[in-house]
Amino acid sequence: MITALAVTVSVLTGTILFLIPRQEIFHALYEQQEMEKQTGMSAFEAELNYDCMIQQLMGEQEIIGMTTYPSSDDLRDKLYRLHKMYQCSKWLCGISILLATAGMLVLRKQKWYECLWIGGGISISIGIGTILPLWLIKPLRLVFFFSQYEEYLGYDLRLVEILPQNWAMDTWICGVGFITIIGLILILLSFGIRRAYKPHKF
Repeated sequence: MITALAVTVSVLTGTILFLIPRQEIFHALYEQQEMEKQTGMSAFEAELNYDCMIQQLMGEQEIIGMTTYPSSDDLRDKLYRLHKMYQCSKWLCGISILLATAGMLVLRKQKWYECLWIGGGISISIGIGTILPLWLIKPLRLVFFFSQYEEYLGYDLRLVEILPQNWAMDTWICGVGFITIIGLILILLSFGIRRAYKPHKF
């Protein structure tokens, strides 16, 4: 079970590490919704600010807030906390991969493929199950389902302006989709291994 949980944590934290650097959703929505006319900020400037904040979250740049517009201490504090979460995800992902690999080596003479099946199933359940807390917790519901970003970013109105409608929702759906695909791959892989299972003897 520990190995299965390590697989699950690897999938979930790996999704965070994969999703945060992705800027395609923001770029596509900004242009599709013609945000430049609404905000007066060019697509290039908006993407520059957004890209800068992503780099700050990943630790590639010093945390300063937005690039071309004055930022509040509140926004910098939020970016700092998100940066810490990103770093924790990197460590958790790496440690979980090591634990999952070690666990499968220990279980090499047993039905270790069951760890993939359980881990994949739990990952899919958690990914899809996030809809419940997102809907029940009002601030999260406003952000993800109604695009009311002021709940968290109200002190930086310029930043709120450049965030397109459904940006948080589409990002979340992309994450759930990634988790679901990886989970399904692990489940299918476990079925394939089960058929040809022959315990290794070292």
